[in-house]
Amino acid sequence: MKTDHEDLYQYKPYLFTIAYNMVGEVPVAEDLVQDTFEKWLRSDTEKVREMKPYLSRILINKAIDKLEQLNKERETYKGLWLPEPLAADEHNNEEYSVDYAMMFLLGKLNPYERAVFILKEVFSFSHDEVSETLKLTSANCRQILHRAKDKLRSPHTKTTSDLQSQQQLLNAFLHAVYHKEFDRLKSIFINDIVMYQDGGGKIAAALKPIAGFEKIVKFLDAIMDLDPQAVFDIKPLIVNGTAAVLLLRNNHPDTLITIDTEQDKISKLFFVRNPDKISGLNLVTF
Repeated sequence: MKTDHEDLYQYKPYLFTIAYNMVGEVPVAEDLVQDTFEKWLRSDTEKVREMKPYLSRILINKAIDKLEQLNKERETYKGLWLPEPLAADEHNNEEYSVDYAMMFLLGKLNPYERAVFILKEVFSFSHDEVSETLKLTSANCRQILHRAKDKLRSPHTKTTSDLQSQQQLLNAFLHAVYHKEFDRLKSIFINDIVMYQDGGGKIAAALKPIAGFEKIVKFLDAIMDLDPQAVFDIKPLIVNGTAAVLLLRNNHPDTLITIDTEQDKISKLFFVRNPDKISGLNLVTF
């Protein structure tokens, strides 16, 4: 199959989205796409009938190997590791986007479970297509998918909320915290709410999840008094198809806050503070 760079690069957003969903890091996903293109250009592709599945096969197998390496590195990560937030732009395919809370949950899966789940449930590959892409039997792929779904299953009833509803919850949360009207949070938190933070050892953040209303309020109350002279600004934006806000401290990115919801209430709070993950965030606002 003869091709030029224009033919090849039309698949960049599609391949980037697969790679990002696999590894949860933007620069790593970009490198995987570039490595995939380089392998294509070095290979004898005269007999390749369809470019897209061939590129997908190269990419996903490279991503599996890379994720195995990253998982070992993340074992020594300082505190909790959260996915790098991804703002919508021309480099990724929103049709196959995974919301931030699901990206977090995908961390429970081993590389093959994650690959099978993403290809089947996000990109709508058939079992035979997943089998061909990963060079596994169809029966094995079905077993892996079943195991992945078991790991991702939540004890709570998951409900889908739109961006406007998510933003309203975020606004209510921020207003209550800023004015220290913490009792207001009872109406927008589920009973067993959990907060997750990622500072990467580079900026202050809780090293373990904080669970429950009382503990979260105690934490929020304490941090509001840490820097009374700071000037804060809030930028609403969209990351991973989910409403979020970027908190700026003295005009510098400080914290990306996004949420997961259940029954129109906040079930999870995600505070991404590692500057490597938010300093270059492209602001796609409402």
